[in-house]
Order: sequence, then C-alpha cells, then structure tokens
Amino acid sequence: MLFLGALRWRLFLDAQEIRYSLREAYALTMIGFFFNQVMLGSTGGDMVKAYVVAREQKGRRSAALMTVIFDRVFGLIILLVVALGAIAFNFDIVRADAELAGFAITVGVVLAGALAACTCFYSEKIRTADWVRATVRRVPFRGFLSNFTLALDAYKRRPRPIAQAAMLSIVLHVLVIVSVVCAAKALIAGPVSIAHFFFLIPLAHIVMALPITPGSIGTGEAAYAFLLGRVGITQGSLVSLLMRLVYLGWAVIGCAFYLQRKTKVSSAVEEARSTPGDSPVPDD
Repeated sequence: MLFLGALRWRLFLDAQEIRYSLREAYALTMIGFFFNQVMLGSTGGDMVKAYVVAREQKGRRSAALMTVIFDRVFGLIILLVVALGAIAFNFDIVRADAELAGFAITVGVVLAGALAACTCFYSEKIRTADWVRATVRRVPFRGFLSNFTLALDAYKRRPRPIAQAAMLSIVLHVLVIVSVVCAAKALIAGPVSIAHFFFLIPLAHIVMALPITPGSIGTGEAAYAFLLGRVGITQGSLVSLLMRLVYLGWAVIGCAFYLQRKTKVSSAVEEARSTPGDSPVPDD
C-alpha cells in the first residue's frame, strides 16, 4: 500500500516536471505516514510531506504543494468510486438500512459534485466566462490561487499519468480493504462478508481523514464500530485497533526515515503545525 502510494505520488511529481527518485518519494511517503499517526486526522502527515517538497522547489512551490494535495484528493475521489461501486453488491443491506442508504446517497452526491467541479475547472468555456473571472478577482490569495491553477493545468496536458494513477489507486484501496478483512477474520470466529467491507471501510476511512483527533485516534474506532455494527459485526472498534497496531508497526519504519532526514524535515513539521489560516507558502 505504502509503496503504491509513493509510486502514485511520483507520477504526479513527474507530471509537474519535479524529479524525485522512487527511493526519495518512498522515504517522504513513509515520513508522512509516520506523522499521520500523531497529527490531526489520518492525513496530517501529508502536510509535512508537502512542506518538505515545497521548501526544496524554490520558484515552483505551488506546483510542489499541488502534487501532495492532488494526490490526496485524487485518492479520496477513487475511494468514493470504490464505495459507490460496492453498493451494487450491498444493495439489499443499503435498502434495508435508512442510515446506510443516507451514506450511499451522500457518497453519490459528493462524487457527482467532485466530478462536476473537475469538469468546470477543465472547461475553458467556463473558466474564461466573465462571471468566473469576476469571482476570482474578489477571492483572497489570488496570486496563490493562480499558481495552483497553473499547476493543475499540467495534469490536464498529461492524461496518461492520471490514468495510471487511477489504476494504482484502485489496487491500493483494494489492498487496504483486504488487509482490514484479514484483521476482521483474526478477531471474528464466524464468516465475514467481503462485499460489506468494500462499501463500509471506504466510508470509515473518509471519516478518519477529517482533522478531528491526532492520528484519527477514537474517530477511526467510532467509525468502524458504527459502520460494521450496521451489518452485525460488534468487534468494529477492535478491528480498527488491530489495524492501528499494524500501521504503527510500519510507522516505526517511517520514523527511521525521519531520523535520517530530521534536519531537513523538522522545519517543515513546524510549518505544518502553524496556524491553518496562514498562507502555506509565499507566491512563486
């Protein structure tokens, strides 16, 4: 999972013509994974990774930051696709449970909104409309937004790495879900429906990405307990705890990478912990 995540991120780096070896991309991915266990949500470490790359790419900081942001958003969109596709194999339980039906509708609406936003962004007709330009002129950090827009344009010109990243994301998410199924089988004596996990675990991980608690501690356990409880699995919180132990084991490797690069990464960690309202980096 972590190796595929590093490989996907490197595709986005290459699309921006930011050259990192796979070894270095993997090291930064592991460092980010380590900080994911202690910073808010399950994605806090991504900000550390983003600041490390941004500090090293002087003159192209917006593009460097965009690779990390786009990688995370892209992964979440594919996760929504997996959850939505799994509804076809869980239609009976979704139809019988009003709350699960509500989650399914929410997933569909959010995914439709994300695809609509992408369509609007990549449509030259919409982007050049007078009302769009007038709106952009009124938003704060216009220069920074403009730099991000230019960075996103690079992905529009390179559809091949985006398609490759989509395939990697599907495989990555499938592996994550399978690992959770293995954890569940280690704790549950009875049969486990894999189809249920393909719908419920993506929902739990979306909740865990919210910056509520450090490392999503408690948030993940609550999400697993609630969602798996809808299909009669009462050990949801224990499944989450077992997966957390697995993640902590891999985070030790990330910590080792961090200690090797502590001088370079420490300043980025401080920036990532700074006030969220601050501009993350100055305009290029």
